[in-house]
Amino acid sequence: MKQILFALLAISLAAGCTTTRTMNSFSADNAERIEPGETVVIEYVDGATEKVEIHHYGVSSLDVVTADDTIQSIDYTDIRAIHDKDFSVGKTAAAGTGVLVLAVLIGLSSMAFMPSGP
Repeated sequence: MKQILFALLAISLAAGCTTTRTMNSFSADNAERIEPGETVVIEYVDGATEKVEIHHYGVSSLDVVTADDTIQSIDYTDIRAIHDKDFSVGKTAAAGTGVLVLAVLIGLSSMAFMPSGP
């Protein structure tokens, strides 16, 4: 039972704590919220989605690196939304601390039920 609990906690911690941020009506005014090199999911006006890496943003378009490593320019008017995942160091540290405390408590509780003496 303890091994399963530890495995589940380790998997959840390894994934880290991320927050998905959605930017609707993307334009040059809010383009600086995403830095070149970030990987995002672009939702197009026609409903299609594509996972890309931001290469450069300009006045009227966004240059991205697609899955096949080509640079593509996308007009802001063709973008419905951009979905970005932010990794939270604070949340991950808090989760790690919680896992550590829980591990200590489980260890102490298992020691309490161990038979003592011969």
